[in-house]
Amino acid sequence: MHIAVDSSGAQWLVLERIFGKKRGWLLAPLADFQKRRYVFLLCDVLALISILLGLAWTLYPRHIFLQSFPVSIVLLLLAGKGLRFKTAAVLPAASREKLDVFLKCHLGLLFVAMLFCLVQVGCALRQIYLLA
Repeated sequence: MHIAVDSSGAQWLVLERIFGKKRGWLLAPLADFQKRRYVFLLCDVLALISILLGLAWTLYPRHIFLQSFPVSIVLLLLAGKGLRFKTAAVLPAASREKLDVFLKCHLGLLFVAMLFCLVQVGCALRQIYLLA
């Protein structure tokens, strides 16, 4: 994963090549993220807190009375809005840059939040099948 800058100066996050050369590359324009990076990082942190509260509610339903899964999903969607991947046939490769700290934090927080979200769903399904 790296940042490519095209000839117009626009930055693109390059994820990987899709199923070989024929399908193209996964690219996300970084203009929206660079303008509002603190808002996206705030959404990441709030989503992670909401998911952790939801996980605590799932594991300790008699002690914690907050079900925050819908809020978590909305916050994850808002956080992920900064990086919408598109398919492009040709990689904009005027130059390559390293990922900056904000983008690394954003991607890391999104990954951790989605991981905990899956853990929460798994714990909830386990409890449903144990009670049934």
